Amino acid sequence: MLHKSRGIALSFVKYRESSIITRIYTEAFGLQSYIIHGIRSKKSRQKMARYQSRSLRDMVIYHKDNGKIHRISEARAAYPFRELPFDMRKSGIALFLTEVLNKTLKEEVENKPLFDFLYNSIVVLDQLHQGVENFHLRFLLQLPLYLGFAPESAATLFEETHQGVHDQSLAREEKALIGQLMESNYLSPVQMSQAMRQEIIETLLRFYRSHVESFGEVKSYPVLQTVMRG
Repeated sequence: MLHKSRGIALSFVKYRESSIITRIYTEAFGLQSYIIHGIRSKKSRQKMARYQSRSLRDMVIYHKDNGKIHRISEARAAYPFRELPFDMRKSGIALFLTEVLNKTLKEEVENKPLFDFLYNSIVVLDQLHQGVENFHLRFLLQLPLYLGFAPESAATLFEETHQGVHDQSLAREEKALIGQLMESNYLSPVQMSQAMRQEIIETLLRFYRSHVESFGEVKSYPVLQTVMRG
């Protein structure tokens, strides 16, 4: 049966000589896999860029309730990016967060609040001019609200991820900054050093590892570190 749905492309793998299988988080059906036949052939009228990770799509899809791999009838850009692919910091942040999403998104059912959060966050990142350096921190703090493991407060998050902390002044500063990030939106300024920003991201990654099975290492984290220093 044909359905209309927006989607967020997360990743793809090559399939046979000219096709791909792409993972897309959809508004209508949650996380789904789609096979795109012949897209890698020279004669294909479709473009691979349509399914690059983080792209936002308007789609018409064939969906079977018990199917593992579905097909796409039509797809077009739901939101053409203005800056994200061309800004090194934004593209580095997006690469990092997409890998986090590939590790955390599991459910193959509709979750409109989660979809709206992801979709709107990507649009905000593309349009953001101030506060880009804190975007990924706020995103990682908000995502658990939709996945069911949000911390009650900055203090509980900090206590869960830090055992035997000896530098109490550093601990107070980090907890205070996490609290500010949790209580503000993407556009609100929160001043901190690059060293403290890195400390907070390490804290958040420990938090995710404790709640998401097989979360492991985020391979794009070194890329994020590099672009944020630039």
